[in-house]
Amino acid sequence: SSSPFYSPDAISDMDFIAVYYDTLKDPRLVTTPDPENGKPHKPMGLRIEQRSHSWSAEWGQDWVLLDYTITNMGDEPIRKAYIGLFMDPSIGNFAKGTLFSNDDYTAFQTRIKPDSCLGGGALQIPNIENLNIAYAYDNDGDPEEGSNFGLSSSNPTGALGVKILRAREALRPDGTLAAGLSFNWWIPDASGLLDWGPQHAPGLTNSFGRRGQPMGDVMRYKYLSNREIDYDQIMSTIIAPDLFVDTLLQSANWLLPLEPFGSAVDIANGADNRFLLSSGPFELDVGESVPVTFAVFAASAFHTDPANFQANFPNPSDFQNPNKVRAYKQSLAFQGLFENSRMARKVFDNDTKSFLIFCTFRCTPMGGCVPLNVRRFHGDGVPDFKGPVPPPYPKVEFSTGEGEVTIRWFGKETENATDPISGLQDFEGYSIQMSPDGVNYTIIGYFDRINWRGYFINRDVNQDGIPDAYREEPLSNRPLSYEEIQNLYAVNWDTCANKPGNITKPIDPKRFNALPLFNQQPLIPAPNPWCDPDTSSTAARVRFCDNCGPSNTKLDTMLFFLQEGFNLGLDQARMYPSVIDPANDSAYWYQYKISGLFPSQPLWFSVVPFDNGMVTFTQKIDPQAASPYAGAYLVYPIATDSARKAEELKISVYPNPYRVDHDYSFFEKKLPVSGHPQSSQRINFVNLPPRCVIRIYTLDGDLVQQINHDKNPNASDSGYDFWDLLSRNAQKVVAGMYIFSVDSNEGRYVGKILIIQ
Repeated sequence: SSSPFYSPDAISDMDFIAVYYDTLKDPRLVTTPDPENGKPHKPMGLRIEQRSHSWSAEWGQDWVLLDYTITNMGDEPIRKAYIGLFMDPSIGNFAKGTLFSNDDYTAFQTRIKPDSCLGGGALQIPNIENLNIAYAYDNDGDPEEGSNFGLSSSNPTGALGVKILRAREALRPDGTLAAGLSFNWWIPDASGLLDWGPQHAPGLTNSFGRRGQPMGDVMRYKYLSNREIDYDQIMSTIIAPDLFVDTLLQSANWLLPLEPFGSAVDIANGADNRFLLSSGPFELDVGESVPVTFAVFAASAFHTDPANFQANFPNPSDFQNPNKVRAYKQSLAFQGLFENSRMARKVFDNDTKSFLIFCTFRCTPMGGCVPLNVRRFHGDGVPDFKGPVPPPYPKVEFSTGEGEVTIRWFGKETENATDPISGLQDFEGYSIQMSPDGVNYTIIGYFDRINWRGYFINRDVNQDGIPDAYREEPLSNRPLSYEEIQNLYAVNWDTCANKPGNITKPIDPKRFNALPLFNQQPLIPAPNPWCDPDTSSTAARVRFCDNCGPSNTKLDTMLFFLQEGFNLGLDQARMYPSVIDPANDSAYWYQYKISGLFPSQPLWFSVVPFDNGMVTFTQKIDPQAASPYAGAYLVYPIATDSARKAEELKISVYPNPYRVDHDYSFFEKKLPVSGHPQSSQRINFVNLPPRCVIRIYTLDGDLVQQINHDKNPNASDSGYDFWDLLSRNAQKVVAGMYIFSVDSNEGRYVGKILIIQ
């Protein structure tokens, strides 16, 4: 908040706001006539406010949200309006010159099957996730001999995506595609040879007689409103693309590919493309506003195989082969693109509605393990603009004594809070942080849950029901405690004989990759010969069925659990460690005591909650911790007023004697002092009555300074005040002996202060 760019009205970490208008009518300034009718632009009378939102956290670095508010400032209502985002992607290595974008692709992904945890056969639960992503990428990632593909800056292996998050008539509440969404792409070839893009019959031509780049208001409006979802650019040579690629499950009367065949190939093998993602129609009455929101995102490692393009398209005729197209696309890594799309959507509109798939397993005493899980896809339609957040601060209270502070906190709300992105109760622990100045904090205590994050071995990576590649994938549930692992998995597992208390402490799961395929082998009886005790992990081999795998074989996998955090536990800070019932409020009370403090040095304390983040196969959100600043309290390590009275503590002055040339900075109160000039020198009074008057005199009886001490008896600083060695005239006092008196309704206390030069 000290930054000159800080604003409490900001939605994200960095907001850019621009306002522009379509109201200009002066023909001397509107110099570009319509290429079709030669007339100047006719303004629509619009005011457009654009807000660009971006977040600096790891989870928000790959995308931005573009939020528009369009207002009709004209004299007439606007009917059958459409809104679109035009993109001119240029993907490549800038060092290669101006032609680096001449081999790009663009495409549209309407929907996908959700990620499967095991994939294959009877374990598949049919479900469709609607993505509606327009994206662009380099055709091959520019592999270079001798370079580390995907890690070199010269390899454009990423992808760019765009998604409509909010627009009238574009999306239904469940995220499915409504009739008003359009995706159009074209090649704007200045020579005219490749000026082409997919169109439904009868189609439109521009002023050059080509079917590509839209020119003039009529053709641009047609592209905005045609409700076409163009097929992938790579299919530009295929005569009936709907027969081979599912776009909207609708048959389309597509115009034939560009002639001659070589020109169509020039587009199908990559070109400098443009695309438009649009929606509508909607109406806008006079004075009415409509919000429209887009997500623009990127994904790294979209290309993972440097030989993919050349292996599938060594000859021009290969672009007419749908099997080649499928093989090429199956080697592209879409997960990052999809996950960033999901993350942007979740931050825009936090999840509330759920759709069932599975990524978690529960084993039953009757035999076998069944899938359990709910994966969230959609929000309630009301924008949130809220990303992953740490758990809320607990309720904190302090008690103090001379040189000590006891912190007590109540964490019921903290520990049961649900993260808006993961949908999980992801509380992990607390850190106790202390600061002498309210700026620089040090962790003096750390308490976290003892738990493990779950992973499983996926032997069916491409989800075709046939075990093939080996991949470790995280379970979608939060890290689990010992008891939760027991309840979920320990009933029917096959693991090691050296398990303490029925829980296994092995295994390097990668060792199982060298074994024969899981679902083609009988379960390995205990003791398992591959056990390797390791106190940081647990593992279990889980059987799902005896005959649900390919050819009625057994189907099982390996689940393993890695320690989450330091696993120091919460019990060491619990006030009532024997209370384990989560419904009992006593289970959420904690206490931490700090001793050996200077009584006259006020300190900032903060109880900082943190979560365990989120891990999926394609995305990792680091644990989120609350800021120590927002939850900090200034506490004085002195006796409370009740303790002062009960123990009959005498008023003390500290340091005394005071050496002017000595560094007492560790005693300084790092707060501004109003009413007189700031002084870094302090002589501290402790064990004062809450209401009293402190007077400092010279030995001759002249009044040097008067301090009116008036504090709440329950405040931590009720017995504390200080003299900054300034006189009533705001002058520094000289060295010497001084007399002070403290007058209150309890009587008068008199003492001496020695200042040494």
